[in-house]
Amino acid sequence: MLDEARRKDTAMAHRVQCGITLAGIAGIAEAQRYLRNNNIDDGIIERVLSSNPSLRRVADGSLSTVKRKAAASASL
Repeated sequence: MLDEARRKDTAMAHRVQCGITLAGIAGIAEAQRYLRNNNIDDGIIERVLSSNPSLRRVADGSLSTVKRKAAASASL
């Protein structure tokens, strides 16, 4: 089910991921500006920039580094 619900528009997924990365480097305001300039819906911008990054998957579908580390320590 999760795979079926995942975004098929990989170009948009890449732009969103770039915006998330930019937020960590230049701040939320700059990331919002970038995402709006790339025609990302305001609802998506709000959701991705306000969510816990450890719960997100990166554009290629793999788990984020934070979530991988958490899963690895839980299995020890």
